[in-house]
Amino acid sequence: MSAESGSAICACCGEIVLDFNRFALNPLKESKDYTLITDALLRNVKALLKDTDNRPIQLPLHPERTGLALLTGLALQWRYYPHADSEAEVPAGIDEDSETIVFCKKCRGELVRGKLPARALANNLVFAPVPPELKHLSVAERQTVAIARLSIFIMNLEQYDKVSKIPSNANLMPLDVSTCSGRR
Repeated sequence: MSAESGSAICACCGEIVLDFNRFALNPLKESKDYTLITDALLRNVKALLKDTDNRPIQLPLHPERTGLALLTGLALQWRYYPHADSEAEVPAGIDEDSETIVFCKKCRGELVRGKLPARALANNLVFAPVPPELKHLSVAERQTVAIARLSIFIMNLEQYDKVSKIPSNANLMPLDVSTCSGRR
């Protein structure tokens, strides 16, 4: 479940976090290490993280398990590829064996207040699975076939013996594939 010791992946936003809460989804699997998710939090999770746009959301491997059935149809980070060239996914924000879910403190706070977290996957941040033919591309090859390009400008400022880096805004620019290839 953890990306590193002492860290976890938030089921809501999919980010690796150090400050998180783990909740049991099944009362029969409650442990001293985590508490049962409250009815109010679960109600907000179901209402706010529901997949209403038919996104390519991940599905549980064991939907028949009581706790996991509660999460059906929600845009959550169930699994991830630990490396760009990984063949197999590993568990992420939801541990299907212990029937637990992880929320980072920021997402949990927003969900408790009944608000959709800005970085939630349900906030149109779900990406389609990468086709097997594209998994082993180099960085340059990935950028060549990308349908959008992320650009950030970092300026180095040298002052005396100290070097500072000041990042500017990051921009995501959709690419018109027909004009990039030279065909129309």
